[in-house]
Amino acid sequence: MTNGKNRKTRLPEVEKAHEFLEIVRDFTDPKDAIREAISNAMDWDATEIKIIVTVDKTRPEEEIIIEIKDNGVGLDEERLEAFFDLGRSTTNKSNSSSMKIGYKGHGTKTYLNCRQIEVESDSHESSVYAIMDSPLQKLMNGEIPEYEYDVESKMNNETKTKIIIRGYNMNRNIRDFGHNVLKDYIIWHTCFGSVEKEFGIEINNDKKLYLQGLGKNQPEKIDFGHIFPQENSDLKRLQKDRPGDWTKTFVKKWIFNGRQIIDNPSKFVDIVFYIEGDEAKRAYNPMIRVRGKTPEYGMYKVEDMYGLWACKNYIPIKRYNE
Repeated sequence: MTNGKNRKTRLPEVEKAHEFLEIVRDFTDPKDAIREAISNAMDWDATEIKIIVTVDKTRPEEEIIIEIKDNGVGLDEERLEAFFDLGRSTTNKSNSSSMKIGYKGHGTKTYLNCRQIEVESDSHESSVYAIMDSPLQKLMNGEIPEYEYDVESKMNNETKTKIIIRGYNMNRNIRDFGHNVLKDYIIWHTCFGSVEKEFGIEINNDKKLYLQGLGKNQPEKIDFGHIFPQENSDLKRLQKDRPGDWTKTFVKKWIFNGRQIIDNPSKFVDIVFYIEGDEAKRAYNPMIRVRGKTPEYGMYKVEDMYGLWACKNYIPIKRYNE
């Protein structure tokens, strides 16, 4: 050890390309791009979101193309920079009073797992356009991918954003972008599957999502909120109508608001609890496997999806069934 007279100081450095690539790789489920697209649109006050997935068969590798449109506040130059930058978020500057989902500036980095990103957006103050070529390839080569962009100062009465991602995920896992698989993912794993309506929160009730996954010829409208069946718990009627198997259509729910956490008394949780018979589940969920039939890709057993879910801001995060 020295006496300190000859000590040096140095700021730690970040290998930027490596850090970008690691964050891109942190998103292990290719459908995460869909989750992030919905979260970003909701954070910027969109009331209508459209997601269309197609395959460009004119390219040798049959390229996956994801097109995302929303009518949120749009991007100006600052928000465009934050869109491409790492660790920079401007969602706290939104005029909306609603709780923001994204704040780390990491989510849209999953888009870099592609051949090309194209962004076109109108805010009330300007119109912007940007294009980034070969982001994944450049990151793998140790380069930070640059983008070209234009900004035009102009007044726009309507605001909107369109993002086109070409060659996503190296065109692998194409089955994950089938329409039924994506719809199920949205309902169970994104902010559009929030359970907040069960607690009387109606701020997002009017929001609509239009999805067209692979295998679908036109977009399907998806209403906001996780799907729950209607209560059907009149035991006398059920037992009279179906004396042998009334439990299959039985549905009962319980709501518990603001329950104090025993080991952390300064915090509270809301709980919604449903008991649903087998037929009640299958009536609204076509992804549950049918006994004796070969399952389609993405289908699952009841025990593989249903159970006790922990949510953050009413958004399903993780299932605990131990």
